[in-house]
Amino acid sequence: MRHRGALVEEQMLTRRTALLVLHLSCAVTSFAYSPNEIAPSVGSLVRIVAPHLGSEWRCGMFNRLRVEPPCYRVLIFETETNRVKHTLKIEELERLQVHIVYDGSIKPPLYGESDEWNEDDWREISLIELQKLNCKTKGQE
Repeated sequence: MRHRGALVEEQMLTRRTALLVLHLSCAVTSFAYSPNEIAPSVGSLVRIVAPHLGSEWRCGMFNRLRVEPPCYRVLIFETETNRVKHTLKIEELERLQVHIVYDGSIKPPLYGESDEWNEDDWREISLIELQKLNCKTKGQE
C-alpha cells in the first residue's frame, strides 16, 4: 500500500511534467510562426532584382530601420570601397532571395557579387508576405 505523501508527490510530478510539455509545445509553435520565416534576419546576405537597377541579380545586406512597424531595406554596396551605393525599399524589389548559409547568424565574407555563390545557395522570399509586415511609406496606403 502506498503512502499518501508518495501519491501526492507523484501527482505533483505528473502535473509539472504536463505543464512543461505545454510550455514547450507553445514555444515550438510560436517559433514556427515567427516573422523570421517571412523576413530574413538583419545582416543576412541577400540578392535582389530591382527593375530600376537592371534585370540582373545584385547582392547586398538585408536591414531594418529602428521603427515600428518594421521598415525593411536592402543595402547594395560598392565593391571597391564597401560603401552603401543603393538603399532599396521592399516595394522597389521584383525578387528577393536570402543566402541559406549567411542568413544573419554568420557574417558573409562580403556583401557584394562573388563567384563563390551557387544557385542552390539561395532561398526565395515572398515579397507579398514581406510587404504585409513592412511599414507603409509615403505615397503608399
